Amino acid sequence: MSSLSARFLSRAATVTDNSSNTGQSDDADSFMDSTNYDLPANRGSDDNESLPEGILHQSPSTHQEPAFAPVISSGALKEFSKTLAGNMKLSEKDAKQLEDFAMMLDAEQRIAQFAISLEIRAIVQELKRDEEYKIPDDFKIIKSPSLLFLKANIKNYSRAAPLSPTITSYRGNIADTVIDAMGELNVHNLPDQSDSARVKKVLSEIGRVLTIYRSAMKNKLKASLEVDSSTKNIADLTHALIGDTPVQPTLDHYIRFAFLRDCLAGDASAEDAPATAASDDQFWLMVDNTIEELRKACKTEKEIKDIFLLTFEEDKSKYGAPETSGRKAVEQQALPQWQKVVAKCVKGVLGVKTAKKRKTK
Repeated sequence: MSSLSARFLSRAATVTDNSSNTGQSDDADSFMDSTNYDLPANRGSDDNESLPEGILHQSPSTHQEPAFAPVISSGALKEFSKTLAGNMKLSEKDAKQLEDFAMMLDAEQRIAQFAISLEIRAIVQELKRDEEYKIPDDFKIIKSPSLLFLKANIKNYSRAAPLSPTITSYRGNIADTVIDAMGELNVHNLPDQSDSARVKKVLSEIGRVLTIYRSAMKNKLKASLEVDSSTKNIADLTHALIGDTPVQPTLDHYIRFAFLRDCLAGDASAEDAPATAASDDQFWLMVDNTIEELRKACKTEKEIKDIFLLTFEEDKSKYGAPETSGRKAVEQQALPQWQKVVAKCVKGVLGVKTAKKRKTK
């Protein structure tokens, strides 16, 4: 058990159509087939003299079309397909498909080619659809109103998660619980769980926002420890952490943030403290480990709450009671429904060691 956890416990002792078009090869009909001319029976030696003006006599063509196309044996077609597959370095599976295609009748080949063109069209349409669903980092370059609305919601819900006093892990599968909360509240334009490509994009955007906001939270916690800090009072610190989010502050926020600040300040007598010099990841993992160790050491939820309350009381004695700041906390029953849903969902955040990758259908 870390010295930090021991400290908290000691106080208690006191989250293309390819179609192939077959070309048509039709013999052109003679333009004279539809015209009748009254020609003399005996035209003499100069046939041109007996033809209507402008029509010249033509000798019958000596060229003859073959009666049928040459037949290529199936064996020859197979060999040709194998040679072609080898030259094109096709996989074994593709080479077999090419051979099967070579054995088809002409009509079957045309149908197969059309089916392939339909498949290609579907792939292109899906790629285009995914391309249109991109969620850029910059709000200014988003043209779709629905995507703009979704991005704004992702930002609000993602920041509300680590701010929630009910979150069980700051470096676990928070993104999964955020998208669950958004789904429960029927957020507009959120992709269906079966649409794995779009779900991954939303999860990626949630993860990006979380990374940025955790870093901002740690910086604000650190700033509150400075001698001349304007956010020493826990109510002022809570106001700074919430910032421009729509989250409403409660007494539970004060208690949780006092715990986070104490984790960052560390114990001057401990070998692994203070934690202010730790990287973002190191700090939040340390917080998660501390919470996990407290849960293992405490027999009931009440015991854990009592430890948090003791930390809050110490915070007030060091930096002043929240009432002196002039700021007011909101009662739990007055919280907006969306904030209550987020608080409920982040209770299920699993730590890094136990969290599993989200499954998409």
